[in-house]
Amino acid sequence: MRKIRRDTGPALDGSKYAAEVWSLFSAVSRSVKGTETRSVEGAETEGVQADESVSDVTWQQSAAPSEIGKIPALIGYDALPGELSLREFLSAVDARVWLPVISAANGRPLTELPVGFVSEGGDETLAVEAAVVFAPALAVDEVGVRLGQGGGWYDRALREVRRHSPGVLVFACVPSNVYVRAGLLPEEEHDIRVDGVITETGWRLF
Repeated sequence: MRKIRRDTGPALDGSKYAAEVWSLFSAVSRSVKGTETRSVEGAETEGVQADESVSDVTWQQSAAPSEIGKIPALIGYDALPGELSLREFLSAVDARVWLPVISAANGRPLTELPVGFVSEGGDETLAVEAAVVFAPALAVDEVGVRLGQGGGWYDRALREVRRHSPGVLVFACVPSNVYVRAGLLPEEEHDIRVDGVITETGWRLF
């Protein structure tokens, strides 16, 4: 597997583009109409040749979701060092924000730990209906393969969300230098592909 270079400097922020995504897709929809696009500089990874990085990619700039009832809830995350920060967006969005959590390990592997969700108000639940999931990742490729921390617990959380919200859109949120071309990331049987990507420079629906 190729080594992914992870930025540990000042936090990169994707709040502007997360807000765009939420404003467009807060109604549950997988259809996009009237899109306008632009090209932006893509990604680079350590050990990857220039022609393997995602450059001159098409990024969605505007779209009209289909008219379906709005679900004012989303799933976000509290960014760790090196992850794309969405704190500005999550603190200002007019919606209920849920964060996926797992119970204390107590020596048990991640694959066996129950997955749940907690709101900013401290409410806890095992099932959430949401319109959009903003998911952290170590890397993501241009066909939606997401590289997580290992153990598959976040993929189990995504599977539960999709079971309760069949139309939910899942966006991987990563620094642009770890958004890579298809085929560069490993994909396990339990991995859940994402529907789009957000970086500090733009967003794209696959």
